[in-house]
Amino acid sequence: MTDGRQLLDENGNLFGVVNIVDVLVVLMVLAVAAAGGALVLAAGDEPTEEPEPDTATKYATIDLGNQPDHVVEQIEEGDSVDLGGQSSLTITDMHATPVANPDDDTDIHLAIRAEVEGVMEDDSFRIGDEGLQLGQEFELDTEEYTANGEVTAVDDESDALARTTKPVLIETSMGATTAEEIQPGDEHELAGSTVATVAEVYSYPTASDERLVLLGVELTALEGVDQPTYGGDEVTTDTQIAFSTAAYDVTGPVIRSDSTTEFGEPTTTTAEVELTGVDEEFAETFEAGMTETERGETLATITDVDVQPAQVVLESDDGDIHLRDHPTEKDVRLTVELETRQTDSTLRFHGTSIEQGDTITLAFEDLTIDGELKALDQ
Repeated sequence: MTDGRQLLDENGNLFGVVNIVDVLVVLMVLAVAAAGGALVLAAGDEPTEEPEPDTATKYATIDLGNQPDHVVEQIEEGDSVDLGGQSSLTITDMHATPVANPDDDTDIHLAIRAEVEGVMEDDSFRIGDEGLQLGQEFELDTEEYTANGEVTAVDDESDALARTTKPVLIETSMGATTAEEIQPGDEHELAGSTVATVAEVYSYPTASDERLVLLGVELTALEGVDQPTYGGDEVTTDTQIAFSTAAYDVTGPVIRSDSTTEFGEPTTTTAEVELTGVDEEFAETFEAGMTETERGETLATITDVDVQPAQVVLESDDGDIHLRDHPTEKDVRLTVELETRQTDSTLRFHGTSIEQGDTITLAFEDLTIDGELKALDQ
């Protein structure tokens, strides 16, 4: 070499200082260390996978409002709706009740219970981009039907609707023949379930050919915030209720929202009933023992009949006033035992309160009369 030094000396040392084998070993170690560091750096650059959100289940009551028959017939327990992402809704229970006096063909009110599958995000239950809360609106859109509803209850436990039996007394009117058809035990069937059952029937004659009917019914209602609901309305006094069987249809207001029985306790009242100015032949049709009977129960019995000439007022030529017997007309006073009901404040007969001076209707077998209550003796 021109510089006077050899690259390797006779002992294999690099520049006569370091053994060439040792240099190669050091270089190999450095190369392996560099490669390991590169691998570590590359691994550290990979993105971290986000954990899947936890799924959760809640149960919601959804009021679908008034629906037509053909929609209700399509809705079934087990129907499922995809809400997007990991969320879904499955119907677990349903409650259909009749709507009284519907404006159109939407004569069935429908509420459902649904199992709602969602996810938990930041300790909040989510379905898609929303939570689940009261008042929230849902659209059930399937191949068979579309229905919109509103959430009225949410909880974590029950997949069944909260039902309760609500006793009510309904007032309505109908023909005598239809009234005879109504029997305790009659049921209103709707969407495969019994939604109402007749417990008591009270039928009373009226001045027309119809009967006043008080119908005691046990409703299968849904528990509400303040009162049970039926047909979409809270069941209180004056709530309209519809009841139907294959033989008849009834609609009427609730007059008692806590019982299926008539107001008051049964009692017997002796009454004086007067008919004035009737012809003699008609007056002679009354006799003791005549009864008014409805649905096999005696409601009134004549115990005495008093017929007197009707009184007429005449004025003489000189202006004097005279009371005289009418030559043909009669006044009839009937003593009648009435099957009444006594409340704390009123006496009731034929489903209404009565007092002296009122006009009542009595329907005997072949004779219906209207007379004035002249006296009442309980």
